[in-house]
Amino acid sequence: MKPVIAVSSYIADKDVFYGYGTSGDYIKAIDGAGGIPVQLPTIKNTSDYEQVLRHMDGLLIPGGCDIAPYFFSEQPEKALGRINALIDRQEMELVRLAYDAGIPILGICRGHQVINVAFGGSLYQDIPSAMPEAIGHDQSGCKREELYHKIDIQPASYLHQIFGKDSLYVNSFHHQAVKQLGDGLKTVATAPDGVIEAIEGTGDRFVMGVQFHPENLYGIYTEFTNLFRFFVEECKKRAI
Repeated sequence: MKPVIAVSSYIADKDVFYGYGTSGDYIKAIDGAGGIPVQLPTIKNTSDYEQVLRHMDGLLIPGGCDIAPYFFSEQPEKALGRINALIDRQEMELVRLAYDAGIPILGICRGHQVINVAFGGSLYQDIPSAMPEAIGHDQSGCKREELYHKIDIQPASYLHQIFGKDSLYVNSFHHQAVKQLGDGLKTVATAPDGVIEAIEGTGDRFVMGVQFHPENLYGIYTEFTNLFRFFVEECKKRAI
């Protein structure tokens, strides 16, 4: 049986159009890896997601805008980008509910950061401000499938099992990053400057966050295709 995987949405708020969106690359990657993607709209009553998740076998939190700093007890810095607290609350509640239900969780870029904050961690609001000696982490202007910088991977991790390598190059489109790790999480990959590029849960439930965008690399590079296949296989364990 194919697993049903919930994908959180962003809010498209335009003068002539208001709706909820999800990048097609996430949908294609889940579908191509053998899962059934289901887009979740943003709703104010997040408690309703408990009922929704009873019918889901996995949860993917995608990329998007910055996270409001009051969720990790900080004031906004000048370089903070666009925020949307409604989406923040929704996605953090989805992470908490999915974790409590034992539903596998994958966070990508912003989703990686959402997982960390949901587990009580904090973020660097802007890498260039906080870490002036950091390498480049935002390749905006390049193609999304362009590889940009290296990451080093911890041997005892799902990510190492998936990639089968101690290091590889990834794409990168972010200016925020994990600062203080949340409870029950561990670092499993870092950039050469020490920026955390992947996290996993320390318990027996599948929780993974990656700071790069494997959905843009799906079908191009085996390693990133394998990441989605591995995630879908974890979700299948609930679908059986």
